[in-house]
Amino acid sequence: LQSTLEKPQQLTRFDRIKARYKGPITTITPEIEAEVGFSYSSFEDAVAATTYSFNRNDVVKGTVVQYDKGGCIVDIGAKASAFLPFQEASLFQEQGVSIESLLSIDDEKEFEIISDEDENGQLLVSIR
Repeated sequence: LQSTLEKPQQLTRFDRIKARYKGPITTITPEIEAEVGFSYSSFEDAVAATTYSFNRNDVVKGTVVQYDKGGCIVDIGAKASAFLPFQEASLFQEQGVSIESLLSIDDEKEFEIISDEDENGQLLVSIR
């Protein structure tokens, strides 16, 4: 009988270094916190105290930040950006008109929330 023992895979030097690397070590001193004006703990407290309460039919102010397939992404100050579908971008839509011709990046408008959050926390909005 022939034994089929496999030789253990030898790690390369790069793989050994990569396995030990834990990322850059940054120490935030009290002097740096004083210069910046807040600490990690005060920032964490502020984030925890902030609640986002968006309901269907609420009107919120938002900014167009990116074009996406079928619409555009709108920053409404929530944990996730909102999505504006093309069909909700204007009351009348002419044939062949693109979302880029209706809205510009950095346009700030009022949007109506037309859906509840999905599993990623994203909302659908409308400007109609």
